[in-house]
Amino acid sequence: MKRQSFMTIAMDIRNSSKQELVTNELDHIAKKINHKEREHCHIPFSIRRGDEMIAVFSSFSAGYDAYCELYDWIEESSNDRVKLSAYIGLGFGYIDDESERSLDKINGTAINSAFRARDFYLKQNKSYSKQYNQNVKDIHTFAYSLDETIPYEAINHMISNINAIGANRTDKQKEVVGLIEKNPELTSMEIADLIGITENGVYKIIQRSHYQLVKDAQYSLRKLLDFIQINYHSGG
Repeated sequence: MKRQSFMTIAMDIRNSSKQELVTNELDHIAKKINHKEREHCHIPFSIRRGDEMIAVFSSFSAGYDAYCELYDWIEESSNDRVKLSAYIGLGFGYIDDESERSLDKINGTAINSAFRARDFYLKQNKSYSKQYNQNVKDIHTFAYSLDETIPYEAINHMISNINAIGANRTDKQKEVVGLIEKNPELTSMEIADLIGITENGVYKIIQRSHYQLVKDAQYSLRKLLDFIQINYHSGG
């Protein structure tokens, strides 16, 4: 029987001097993300040491979706009280004991790959990981697997290109895209009324934000992650 593979998300807040505020903000984010029922969530987002957040998913593509939500919430949560900048490691592999649900006890290549992505490639070996984050200021991401049969470089390139487009959007473009993402039932006319512009203005903002390009790229990345997971057999 084929072993179940997993994706781990390991995030650490950078320069978290306002520890209590950071912990409270992360607790708010975790509750928002975990509130949504997720079929493939093995361990929901959990806070560790006050400024870390970790989650484990049994589906690579579902893990990527959760990463996107986390990324958006970090960006949105930054305010005058606390500025959130983060290292996010994404790890692919296996878990030693699939029945284990405790972060203090769980182990395996999926866990270790995420921590290596975050702590080695993002924090220590920045010259290598920088190429995937050079267009993004506050949230640096690196995907990695201890098993070289997983093409993590291709995953990094796709995530990097998607995130770079989002980082280059204007405040108005981010506002419109945010409304679309959180309220898919809204019409373009309703969005126009909400932000005080014309419907044609909404169309132009969506076009200049490369919204559809990003959605298509994310769809392609999910398909790639599903393909990798279906065909994944550890080389170890």
